[in-house]
Amino acid sequence: DWDVVVHYELSFVSSPYHIPMVGTAHVKIELSGSDGDFIQTVKKMFISHNNTGDNLVQQGRRISAISKIAAEKICKLLRWIRKEDYLESYLCLPGWGDINHFAVGSSFLRRHESLTVLQRYRH
Repeated sequence: DWDVVVHYELSFVSSPYHIPMVGTAHVKIELSGSDGDFIQTVKKMFISHNNTGDNLVQQGRRISAISKIAAEKICKLLRWIRKEDYLESYLCLPGWGDINHFAVGSSFLRRHESLTVLQRYRH
């Protein structure tokens, strides 16, 4: 409805010293659309972390309630993507032979136990 497109790009380079699933990943997320003011609103809300848009002003005028709601939904999606990518980075640890990740109380097992059913299925 807001003519906004989220571009998600992932580039992964496998480590020559580990199994092919271990390596370095770079994530690039771009937001584009025809309404530059709306894109700026989303950007400001995403960067401010706690800002729900209550005091956002764009070019001297307040942002409409409908625009705030749409921007909040997009920010929620972007934060979810960031959270899942961050989680994925913890589940694919380099040095599998160096550390006992399955030892009782290890950070890997604590992270794994904190996953929801959906996250366990995905990862």
